[in-house]
Amino acid sequence: MTFRFAILHHTLPEKTSRSSHWDLLLEPPSCLSNQLDFEPGLLTFEVPIPPSRWGARLMVRRLQNHRPIYLDYEGAISKDRGEVARILYGTIRWQVAEAGLLIVRLEPDRSADLDLCGVIKIRALTDPPNRDSWEMEFVRYGLQSPDSCGTL
Repeated sequence: MTFRFAILHHTLPEKTSRSSHWDLLLEPPSCLSNQLDFEPGLLTFEVPIPPSRWGARLMVRRLQNHRPIYLDYEGAISKDRGEVARILYGTIRWQVAEAGLLIVRLEPDRSADLDLCGVIKIRALTDPPNRDSWEMEFVRYGLQSPDSCGTL
């Protein structure tokens, strides 16, 4: 079964203590929502560097789940929390969906300008998982046939 994903560039107002970043939004399978014991919605990770530089391991932060509307949304965020621009979207295939380990295969929309075909592995660095201690690794597939992004 396929699920959706989106990557948003989240530009924050200057007055905030946090930096602008990229939000990775993953539509979870229902079994994972139950395991993580978080609110319903999209699994969301704050990534400090642009997707074009994703690769070897980097620290990411688990954010509060976002509403599904953000898979398609671009524009200002209420309460002066900045604005988001959707830079990539498509489908994902879940390879592993456990409380402390998430592995998904990205299948970007073919019209996307950014080639981000590959597998994302996100691992909790604490047990039980907390919001601030996650590590993400992206393995890019390179040039692909029009029919497939590849497999694990």
